[in-house]
Amino acid sequence: MGLRINTDYEMGLSYVPPNTTVSGFSTTGDLVLVDKVSYNFRRPRRGEVFVFDTRGIEGIHQRSQREQGAGSHYIKRLAAIPGDKVEIEEPLLVINGQPATEKYLRMIGNREGVYSGPIGVGYQPTRNYRDPLPQFIRKRGDQVELKTREDLRAEGNTGALLALRRGYFALGDNTDDSLDSRYWGPVREYNLVGPAFLSLWPFTTGHWGLIR
Repeated sequence: MGLRINTDYEMGLSYVPPNTTVSGFSTTGDLVLVDKVSYNFRRPRRGEVFVFDTRGIEGIHQRSQREQGAGSHYIKRLAAIPGDKVEIEEPLLVINGQPATEKYLRMIGNREGVYSGPIGVGYQPTRNYRDPLPQFIRKRGDQVELKTREDLRAEGNTGALLALRRGYFALGDNTDDSLDSRYWGPVREYNLVGPAFLSLWPFTTGHWGLIR
């Protein structure tokens, strides 16, 4: 997927679904430059933007609206690496017992249908949405009754611990609207393509330039 040039980098159209934008740097259909060499000489770094092949990640295939049997590529931010312990204590992402300090990993939003595979996530609400409240109270003394929804429940500890062994935990910067490792689990090493470092096109989106 893409044009190989003689610098050993790959210039390719990394497919980015509408709900997996890397904030401010990449969005659906952007053309990005991916370094396919660095991961041969160093380990992926927490907080960097990376591209990976989705083949073999069943949760992505089940949730995606497009056919990916032949493979596709996602671009995400690397939130945790093998050996890390990850906790989601809304609205914080906690890595190895400490709140994440990387700019785009500090805050996360409420999620729905969290991945519950081998590494497990304890917080699995059946539904997750905001109930609309009246925009105004008609007269002084009127009351608004708030009832606990029976179709909302938390199973287990909301700060469930995830211990990554071989996988990489990927998050979208737009965490309120992102399908990521919270849904379909870790990305395995053989799926890694490389860090994305330059957005080339289109110019009109304002995304042209270095990806951070």
